[in-house]
Amino acid sequence: MADCIPVRPRFGNNVVINDGRHPLLDNSIGDKTVPNDTYIPDHSRTMIITGPNMSGKSTYLKQICQLCILAQSGCLIPAKVAVLPVFQRIFSRVGHNDSLVKNLSAFALEMDEIAFILQYSNDRTLVVIDELARSTSTEEGIGISFAIIEKFLKQKAFTIFATHFLDLAALGVNCCAVENYHFPPQVVYVKGQEQFCPTHRLHKGPYNGPLYGFELVELSTFPKEVVESARTLAQRLHEESANKRVVNVDTLMHNVIIRSAHSLRQACESKELASRESLIKCLKDIRRRLQINIAEAKTIVDEK
Repeated sequence: MADCIPVRPRFGNNVVINDGRHPLLDNSIGDKTVPNDTYIPDHSRTMIITGPNMSGKSTYLKQICQLCILAQSGCLIPAKVAVLPVFQRIFSRVGHNDSLVKNLSAFALEMDEIAFILQYSNDRTLVVIDELARSTSTEEGIGISFAIIEKFLKQKAFTIFATHFLDLAALGVNCCAVENYHFPPQVVYVKGQEQFCPTHRLHKGPYNGPLYGFELVELSTFPKEVVESARTLAQRLHEESANKRVVNVDTLMHNVIIRSAHSLRQACESKELASRESLIKCLKDIRRRLQINIAEAKTIVDEK
């Protein structure tokens, strides 16, 4: 790898990657590659990732798949630390094309491939899905996505689900096995004009920021009045949808405590294998994460 000393991965029950990099990007653009951490514990196996266009969601999904494949092939991987399960199967649904050979539309092909993944997924499977059900109506897309994620939860598959459907973030509030993450954009001002600048950095929590798809539209030859009208309507719909996603403080705190309890149980189960010093360090880390999660939960409720 270009500017990253590769590490030998270890195998365990959780997905833990510190400063992981996309192998191909790291080889081609070197230190311009933005590293990201990944943590998917055994008790919370589903990640829902939101964020605007060109923020890095698709590249991140491909990065996780490639790192897992490299690790199970016996290769070193571009990261500082890597602990990964041994996956029996790795499924990805990334892309948006129809099939002339199968005579299937983009949506029909997508559902055909998802049906195959659902049939063969289990608790030793990694599933990566990018922008599911974008070719149908919003209501149908959200409903289909909810049902599919719930099925993966029952199968206990490790699932990373990138989406523009912000309503799916409600699963992270109501289900302890789901964690929300997002790629926030950075706002820069050029000649007094606000512009979208992706950071490609993964942050915890759902995306609640402004709509930046129009920044990309404006780079094309769209008429200005059409863009402004679309922006106004989209912002109104965005605000109405946000008002419906009410966060209950009791539910949020309950989930924080449940996740900490799972971590404590794992620490107790491994106490015979760990030294006293490492066990103390682990317990301190659980306490620190609990304090951070409580603070984040209060912040989310205050923002709502």
